[in-house]
Amino acid sequence: VVSTQSTGMENAMMSKLPGYSSNGSIHLITNNLIGFTAQQGSQSSSFTAGDIGRMYDVPVISVNGLDIHSIYQAVVMAIEWRTRYQEDIIIDLQCYRLHGHNQHDEPRFTNP
Repeated sequence: VVSTQSTGMENAMMSKLPGYSSNGSIHLITNNLIGFTAQQGSQSSSFTAGDIGRMYDVPVISVNGLDIHSIYQAVVMAIEWRTRYQEDIIIDLQCYRLHGHNQHDEPRFTNP
């Protein structure tokens, strides 16, 4: 269900078709702001990477990637959802790169 550099969108579009169901999957997004060289309002029409799940009525759990207890709770909730409803669910980890993402790990070069 996640927009990726592979077949994420194609899999999402086929997930509700008979014969293509996996009876639910847990999708994990590690959103570490790789493309943060653009300003927030000019890089995407959605607020987070997990918003793609809204197109397919998939619940999205947004979690602070630095809070291990919250991550654990989100995983438990996702497992319970998938087991009970046999439907997809997304865990969107909101993270960041501490030292930027350029060759020198210097964030001031790419996001002043």
